[in-house]
Amino acid sequence: MKNLFRSVVLVGAVLAPLVAIAADIAAVEQQIKAKFAQVMPGFDVQSIEPSVIEGLYSVQMVNGPLLLVTPDAEYFISGDLFTTRQGKLENVSEVKRKGGRVSKIEAFDKDELIVFTPEQGAKRWVAVFTDAKCGYCRKFHNDVPELNKMGIEVRYFSFPIFDGSREMMVSALCADDPKQALTTLKNGGSLPSNQCKEQTIDAQYALAREFGLSGTPGIVLDDGTLLKGYVEPAQLASQLGL
Repeated sequence: MKNLFRSVVLVGAVLAPLVAIAADIAAVEQQIKAKFAQVMPGFDVQSIEPSVIEGLYSVQMVNGPLLLVTPDAEYFISGDLFTTRQGKLENVSEVKRKGGRVSKIEAFDKDELIVFTPEQGAKRWVAVFTDAKCGYCRKFHNDVPELNKMGIEVRYFSFPIFDGSREMMVSALCADDPKQALTTLKNGGSLPSNQCKEQTIDAQYALAREFGLSGTPGIVLDDGTLLKGYVEPAQLASQLGL
């Protein structure tokens, strides 16, 4: 009984500071959200967590920057945080963004996307935000067979930014053979209109905007690196370490 009582006391002693920390973070979150809502009503807070810099908090804004904020939200810094730990320069903010990009891309089931997977199996993957009418997107699509031969899987996310392209992209997503349908569009062809509701084009579009994309193609490597614009196959393979 004494040993049991001692164990309960020890567990309580360990958990009490954690509960206090959680309560402190909750209070800070409330303070920051309230202050930002007051002075920046057009901007929404996506997430708040302690920063690697003691006393500051990392605040990710919806479709906006990552900020470093004081607990009372009286001051904040907008811009990337760098470190010189281990004798090298590292962008701490970008490392965090890269992890976020990967998790948000992998939250989409492949059945929601148009995916070109190498027959021999994928070594690496890239997520490509594309539009049916984009010239450089068509150029990239011509590279897909070569990328597949290199072992690179291409996961297409729909990002229709040109007039009339949304209907085209939905028709491709809803087709019996989405890969062939997209290829038809990329080759300048047309598709019968098929505006099914079983697709997530709006969520895919929103993710592109969240990543800060305004043009196509936008490419995210499987380590979270974001590349804006067309990239040659050899360069893409090199960046993937292939």
